[in-house]
Amino acid sequence: MEPLTRGRASLAAVCASLGCAVACVGCAGRGWRVASGTIAAEGPARTTPAGVEAAIEDPANAPTLALVRAGRSWGAWPYDVLVLPGYTPREARSPLDPRDVPAARRRLDQAARDFAAGLAPFVITSGGAVHPAGTTINEARAMRDYLVARGVPANRVLVEPCARHSTTNLRNAGRLMRRLGLERGLIVTGFERPVFDQAFYFAHPVVSTFSARCRRELGYEVGELAPVDAHHVAFTPSPRVATRGERDQLDP
Repeated sequence: MEPLTRGRASLAAVCASLGCAVACVGCAGRGWRVASGTIAAEGPARTTPAGVEAAIEDPANAPTLALVRAGRSWGAWPYDVLVLPGYTPREARSPLDPRDVPAARRRLDQAARDFAAGLAPFVITSGGAVHPAGTTINEARAMRDYLVARGVPANRVLVEPCARHSTTNLRNAGRLMRRLGLERGLIVTGFERPVFDQAFYFAHPVVSTFSARCRRELGYEVGELAPVDAHHVAFTPSPRVATRGERDQLDP
């Protein structure tokens, strides 16, 4: 992690120790932003709600946001957007790029194929800097870089750099979708284990207890989830995803 100036070393230490997404309320609201997985200074302090505002304000997302807002109808695609949750094993002992994590790489390769096949015009990559504590690798940004290298145009990828849990992957992606009028999401996930992977977890939220976890941690369910196949889940976010949470102050 790059050192901070203007007396913010203590903030950097806290963010590093927590594996914080750092573009969220803890840092964006203090005039800091995430840049390629590091913290950088950016002008005077300002008040910024977490998650969706961090994505909306991120310069890397500007070309994609302009394209989404251009007024073109995206109804010709089966889905409006692919939603790609990050994955770094909890037991990781050192920072890992997604290309070095087999399950993450397989998700990315699947999403690249899905985009090439015309399933959706946009991709949201979702994930903060989580495992291990202090990692400088932001999942969403690293996934964006991988997809662009695989041929997905940079102006078709939206980075959501704050989510720290499966619940907030979908909540934050849902916030971004609703803000931009992207109603039909297709989650691309799984591959981390032979059975009961994240695709099953999302696709069968009652049986898997994902719905109960959302109610416990967020206070509501994130939206409608329906299985499509082994590695795809249809997602329509609930209006309630805009509700601010208090359980995780790093990403409310």
